[in-house]
Amino acid sequence: MQGKYQALEEAKRPERERKERGEREARKRKEEEDKLAKAQAEAAAAAEAAKAKAKAVPWEARGRDAKRLAAGKELKDKADEMFKKGLFEQAADVYSESLGALGEAEEFEGERTLCYSNRAACRLQVRDYGATIADCNEVLCVDEDNVKALLRRAQSNEGLERYAKAARDCRELLSIEYARGEGLSNVGLKARECLERCKKQDPEQRSIPIPVRSSSPPRAAAAPAAAAAAAPAPAPAKEDAAAAPAGRKPQGKKVQIVEEEEEEEVASPATKGKEGAGAKEEGAKKTKSFAEIQHENKVLEAQQCKERGNAAFKAGKHHNAIMHYSAAIDLIPTDPAFYTNLAAAHYALKDYPNTLKMAEQALKADNKSAKGHYRRAQALEGLGRHADARAAYEEGVAILPASEQLRSGLAAVTARLEAQKGAEAEALAKLKAMESAKQQQQRQPPPPQQEAPKGKEGAVKGDAHIIGGESKGGAGRRQAPGSAAALKKQLKTLQRDGKALYGYLDTVPGDSIGKLLVGGIEEEQLMPVVRALDDHGVDGDAGHAFEMVRGVSRVPRVGITVRMLDRKDANRLEKLVLRLHPAKAAGASYSLEEWDAVRKALIS
Repeated sequence: MQGKYQALEEAKRPERERKERGEREARKRKEEEDKLAKAQAEAAAAAEAAKAKAKAVPWEARGRDAKRLAAGKELKDKADEMFKKGLFEQAADVYSESLGALGEAEEFEGERTLCYSNRAACRLQVRDYGATIADCNEVLCVDEDNVKALLRRAQSNEGLERYAKAARDCRELLSIEYARGEGLSNVGLKARECLERCKKQDPEQRSIPIPVRSSSPPRAAAAPAAAAAAAPAPAPAKEDAAAAPAGRKPQGKKVQIVEEEEEEEVASPATKGKEGAGAKEEGAKKTKSFAEIQHENKVLEAQQCKERGNAAFKAGKHHNAIMHYSAAIDLIPTDPAFYTNLAAAHYALKDYPNTLKMAEQALKADNKSAKGHYRRAQALEGLGRHADARAAYEEGVAILPASEQLRSGLAAVTARLEAQKGAEAEALAKLKAMESAKQQQQRQPPPPQQEAPKGKEGAVKGDAHIIGGESKGGAGRRQAPGSAAALKKQLKTLQRDGKALYGYLDTVPGDSIGKLLVGGIEEEQLMPVVRALDDHGVDGDAGHAFEMVRGVSRVPRVGITVRMLDRKDANRLEKLVLRLHPAKAAGASYSLEEWDAVRKALIS
């Protein structure tokens, strides 16, 4: 009986196991369905939230702290105006103040991202690459497909010679641009140029392809699509997900930022031409070659650099203006207007040699440029070449007779030349009168001389010996140092006391300088002499001061020392020589020819 029961149980076991297995599978399917329904609900909620956030306009309160938003918006607008004027460093500081006003609350994430993006643009303009990368990272943490942040980070890495990182950002940017199916924007064209430069610097980047993305919706719809893509797929779709490229990172939750355009990013002609394209037939458009589009983009970018330079020049930021004008020349080196503007910036800094170089480059680009002749004349006038400046003004007037600037400049330099000729004629007449009086005095019999008592004046003492001459101030006979070392020692000892140094020089004959310093004279020895004579010698005893300067001009290799002087010291030496002009120096007993020989030896 017991064996019969066991046999019956064994016969029912398969059916019971099938029933239990079916119940377990039903429970499992129910759990998976509940889990899927919950995930879909969360994805739908996230999509709705992303859609609402994407449609939201930045800087609107929408139930947020209106006071903070207003303070941040005011500072941000102020920074925008500074950016347009080319005041990039100041604008970056004000963007930082705007970030501080907004605080760290999550509800202001979109506005903070705008400020980070704009501050990155400012820092990129002043070549602060490390800070630019940090700001771009802040933007890309919120919106990983922000093409402006990718471009700025790529350009910063390129500036730091991190070509692999720069190329990676450029490829990511181009992948986003190509996926939109609208052709390359101005940002995309810049990224492509940056990528080509990186490939030249790092040949290993040439073999890395641009990643391929599936077609993405326009920017305005990117956030809802990204949120919908984040929803988990049903179980049968796992095979499709596994088939995705291995190098592609999963798409997470993103916030799309509606970024405001900076001043330096202007839509390319190709992008502008797409507006209203649906109303035109495609066949009516003339397709432009890549070279033409690239040239147009360069022209636009160069004009933007010029406008920034103009704004900086008007604000008195001449060094910044030079930077922007130079950038425009790098893009379009054949436009004479860029060179004349750069010459104006150098002229404002009184950098006359570079002003002349830029003016000549402008005339090389266009020899009929009246502005180029005007800038060249200004530079020549600043360099003291008044005759050449008058010739340049005359050439400009011949091209543009109606120019008031050219005509007034020509009149001023002509008057200066006439005054200079009159001064020279007056000096010659004065010199002739002095020579005539000297000759008459020589014809008269000399007065009887009294024998000087013997004493210390006729003896050699220390390292000095008497060679004759008497100072104006009654300092006794002038004595020449016995050696170059003694002279250099005195110059070094008294170099900080101009009055004492001139008192010493007043006892030294001028011709002894050239005789003793046969080994040359250094800048540290020359400039104390120049300053002492300029401050005390010209007004005290111009004749002796001139003898000292003439002695310096006869020192071997003094021309090399003069050319090594900085601008300030060279101007001081030139001032001293000009003050010793026979027409200007009181009691000058030397001729104009002697003065001119000294001038040519010391002023190149």
